Amino acid sequence: MKKGIVLLLAFILVGSFFTLFPESSSSLGAVENSWSAKKSLPQTGGSRAAVVNGKIYAISGLNHFDYDLATDDWTSVLPKQLVAAQLEGFPYESPTITVLSPLPNGTITVHDITLNVTVQLFGFLFHNIEKINSLNYSLDGQIPVPMKLTIPSDLKPGYYVRGDGILTGVSDGTHILTFYGETRISGIIKNFNTTVSFRVDTTSTLIQEPFPIGQVIAILVTIAVVTVVVLLYFKKRNRMRISLQ
Repeated sequence: MKKGIVLLLAFILVGSFFTLFPESSSSLGAVENSWSAKKSLPQTGGSRAAVVNGKIYAISGLNHFDYDLATDDWTSVLPKQLVAAQLEGFPYESPTITVLSPLPNGTITVHDITLNVTVQLFGFLFHNIEKINSLNYSLDGQIPVPMKLTIPSDLKPGYYVRGDGILTGVSDGTHILTFYGETRISGIIKNFNTTVSFRVDTTSTLIQEPFPIGQVIAILVTIAVVTVVVLLYFKKRNRMRISLQ
């Protein structure tokens, strides 16, 4: 009987302890101030880890991964998903396109026009230099036409790309010419464009007269006759001197 009473009192005391101190009871099974190893960064060469909008990313050139804590795994993501994160805080200067021909706001006196532009690229992000994908032109809103590109072999920020083309049979009047370009930098696609106007006026072309070959021949004959007359005069004069002697 006494043993049963003692067990009952012990049970009541233990129950009261867990009721009064629940934090202590839950902490008995907790592990505090501990570290556990997770999956390593993807081996892509020169990866950099960053936290963007509460997520962990590993970025290395065109390779991008995000980490999922629930699955303890890295997942490859498309570069465009990190565009804002990559460019945030990094200076970026858009390409500069210069139209050399036709001269902007200029007047041209022929129907066939040579196109020549230069594009200067400055972009440099995550050890990747900005490169040009394409360069097209469009006359008066027509379908864009690709230009021939000349790209240097040694690419450094600020390098130039040359674009060439030709317009044939352009009618007289004012025209609008637009150049469209696309570049890529660290997996990010960028677009740029510029528009110029010019005027074609073939009516103001100077009409050259045919070469006056007849007049030239007449002048040469006159010079020849005069030369012969002068020579004969001096020859006759020399003879007269000799006869007088």
